[in-house]
Amino acid sequence: MTRSLSLRHLKDNDFFQVFNFRDDLAKGRSCMIFDILFSSIASNLITGIFFTGFLLENGIDMVDIGYVTSIPLFCSLFSIFTPVLLSRFKRRKFVLCAARFFYYSINILGITAVPILPLSLEAKKIYIVFVIFICNTINQLFATGFTAWHSNFLGDDVRPKYFSYQQIISGLAGFVTLLVSGLLTDAVSASDGSKLPIMMVLRLCAFFFVILDVFALSRPKEYEYKTSTNKVSVFSVFTDPFRYKNFMLSMIIVFMWTFSTHLSLSAYEVYALNELKVSYTVISTVNATYGWFIFFIVPFWRKHTLKHSWYRTLLVTTIPNCLTYFIGLFIVPANGLWLYPIYRLIQHVTGVGFNYAFANIAYVHLPEADRTSCLTFHALTSNAAGFLGQIVGTAIISATKNITFALPGLLLNNVKIALLVQCIWNVLMIMYVCRFTKKLGPTTEHTP
Repeated sequence: MTRSLSLRHLKDNDFFQVFNFRDDLAKGRSCMIFDILFSSIASNLITGIFFTGFLLENGIDMVDIGYVTSIPLFCSLFSIFTPVLLSRFKRRKFVLCAARFFYYSINILGITAVPILPLSLEAKKIYIVFVIFICNTINQLFATGFTAWHSNFLGDDVRPKYFSYQQIISGLAGFVTLLVSGLLTDAVSASDGSKLPIMMVLRLCAFFFVILDVFALSRPKEYEYKTSTNKVSVFSVFTDPFRYKNFMLSMIIVFMWTFSTHLSLSAYEVYALNELKVSYTVISTVNATYGWFIFFIVPFWRKHTLKHSWYRTLLVTTIPNCLTYFIGLFIVPANGLWLYPIYRLIQHVTGVGFNYAFANIAYVHLPEADRTSCLTFHALTSNAAGFLGQIVGTAIISATKNITFALPGLLLNNVKIALLVQCIWNVLMIMYVCRFTKKLGPTTEHTP
C-alpha cells in the first residue's frame, strides 16, 4: 500500500508530469533535459572563465581574447543558409547529431592541442582562429534545426514548467562543474606555475559528456517539418519572420540584451583575474552558485508567469537586472576581493527571473509554420548582436588602453569605460521594454 502511494505521488509530481517516458512528447522532453545536463557540464569546462584562462595561459592578451571570442558570433552569419540546407532533408536527425558531434570534436580536440604544437605565438593565434571558425561554422549551419525539431515537445501547457526545470538543472550542473573545476585549477599547477596541464585535462573530460549529449539529442521522435511555402530560399530567413509583427518586436529585445552582455563580457573576466587578482576558485564558485539561486527563485517566477505573462515577468525583472551593472564601475583592486563576489551574487538574484523570461522569447510568438526560418532569424539576431557587442567592446578597450576617464568619485580604465557604455545601453533597453511590453502579449502567432 505504501509503495503504491509512493508511486502515485511520483506520477503526480510536477517534474514527472513534464518529464517521463509514457508518450513521445514526454519522452522528447526527457531527452532534451538530459541534453541540458550533459551540454551544461561540457560547456562550463570549455567556455567562459576556463576558455579565457586557457587563452591567457597561452600568452594571448585581453584585446586579442576579445576578437577571438567574437569569432563564434561572426560564424552565425552562415545560419542564413540553414533553412535551404535543412529543407533538403525530410528527416534531419542523423545530420543534426553528426554536425553537433563534429562541432564539439573539432572544438575540444583542436583547441586543446594548442600548447603542444611547435608554433610561434602569432601562428598559434591564427590556428586558434581557424579551428574556432571551422567548428562554429558547422554548428551554426545546423544548430537551429534542433530547436525546430524539439519545439514540437514544448506545448503552451508545459513550456513554463519545462523552462523552469531547464534552468534549475542547467544551473545545478554548472554549480558542481564550476566548483570542482575551479578548485582543481587552483590546486593543481605545473612546476612553473602554469595552469595549462589541468585545463587541458578538463577540456578532454568534457568530450565524454559530449558523447552522452549527442546520444540524448538523437532519441526524441522526429515529426514532419511544416512550411508555409513549397520553396525555401536563403531569403526566407529575412522575409518569413517579418510576416509576424510580435515576433519581430521580440527580436529587438533579443538584439538589445545580447549586444549589451557582450560589450564587456570577456574583458571583465580578464580584469578580475589580472587586475583584481581574484582566483579561479572564487570566480568559479561565485558563478556556480547561480544554480542555487535558480533552484530557489525560479519557482516564484514560474508562478508569476502563469498568473500574468512572459512579458510581464520580463518587464519587472529587466529594470533591476540592467541596473546592477553600475555596481561594476566601483570595483577596484583595493575592494575587488570582497566587492566582486557581492556584485556577481547580486546579478544572480536579479538575473534569474530575467533569464527565465528571456529564454522563452523565441517561443512566445513563434508561428506554427516557418519555424526554421524564424528560429534561424532569432539565432542570427542573437549572434549578430553578440558579435557587434564584442567587436564594439573590444574596440573601445583597445582605443582607450592607455586612457583613464574621471567621473565624480570614479576613475575609469578601458574596461570600466566599456562597462559604462554597457550601463547606458541597458538604460535604453529598460525604456524599450517598458514601452512595448503591452504590445507583446502572451499568445502564440499563427500562420496568417
